[in-house]
Amino acid sequence: MNQVESAITSRTRALYAQHTFGVPCNLAALQDIGARHGIPIIEDGGHALGATINGRPVGSFTEAYYFTTDHSKMTSTYLGGIAATNDPAIARRIRAIQQQSTFPDLDSHSRLLTSFLLEYPLSAPTVLWLGKPVLSVLFRLKLLFGYPDELLTTPPSAYPYPCRLSSQQASLGRSQLRLLGANLAHRRRLAEMLESHIGWYGVDKAEMAQSSWLRYSFLVRDRAALEDCFRKHFDLGIWFTSPLHGRKENLEAVCYTPGSCQVAEWVSGHIANFPTHPRIPLETLENEMVKSGPWIRSQLLSPQLSP
Repeated sequence: MNQVESAITSRTRALYAQHTFGVPCNLAALQDIGARHGIPIIEDGGHALGATINGRPVGSFTEAYYFTTDHSKMTSTYLGGIAATNDPAIARRIRAIQQQSTFPDLDSHSRLLTSFLLEYPLSAPTVLWLGKPVLSVLFRLKLLFGYPDELLTTPPSAYPYPCRLSSQQASLGRSQLRLLGANLAHRRRLAEMLESHIGWYGVDKAEMAQSSWLRYSFLVRDRAALEDCFRKHFDLGIWFTSPLHGRKENLEAVCYTPGSCQVAEWVSGHIANFPTHPRIPLETLENEMVKSGPWIRSQLLSPQLSP
């Protein structure tokens, strides 16, 4: 937190709080810093729908927050999300933007729904060895929807930004919100089982239950070896391999100075995680942990080893 406060300048407009993989961050410390400097907090709950801090849901503490509903998050509309606020003035601005935005065009709408329908069966653990390469080919053929915006260095100013969810996407999202309780319960059971074998977090069951556990994340010496070990049935799909997600070179183009966040750089080379979504059978993953748990524990790195 000392690094956060030392980085604040007269140009700082907000602090950004991310609950990575559904484990709540130290939001109270960021709020203290924001209050001292008169800076609002933007809360990224993209991974943490259903997570809580001291009994209060993530997203209820700050001036502005959002939850992501793309196909890798807690609920899926394939792409999209939910923006929210506790400030009536900000709420009016968000509502105006939403009402002025267009719906996806016919081609985008068709590919979004096709992508959702194809990804569901092809990402099942029993066929992942085949489904993953098939999905990769379909994406390259542009039969699946994608918008590669991660490397942009200027804000988008034309369609599809901003864009409303289609009515079908909204229906998918609402149906999954009704199942959020069962979704969270399954993820927490898997996380508790993984913790019993890996023991990365070292917290009790009550603390485990505060996180949504989008994924169970930890640090290892040899990430490639871990991926190879579980590749056939589980997509470890390492997300953060750079301190700036999606960008691995020319970091200066987005105003990042290499070496300025040494911990993030170190973690991005060692972070690994297991999926916890409802289609992962607990028994299947537990059987794998019984066989591989001792080897995984031998690969663990302590966070105290970081710079």
